[in-house]
Amino acid sequence: FRRMAPERLEALNDARARGDHDKVLRVVHTLKPHLEALDPNGLGALCLRIKAMDVPERDIELDRLVSGILELVG
Repeated sequence: FRRMAPERLEALNDARARGDHDKVLRVVHTLKPHLEALDPNGLGALCLRIKAMDVPERDIELDRLVSGILELVG
């Protein structure tokens, strides 16, 4: 996870910057299995919530997800 997380975060940030909401969800989907294994009640659950949200409310939660991942990978 530590090796792939930077690449996935870069893809997530790029998709967010371009407004590519489908790509954002695809990246979150690729992160979800790892985060469910590492932090099921925290970041894993957050991935599930993000996938169910509408775009405007999603941005705040995506910021929380990115911060949490950065803490995990140290």
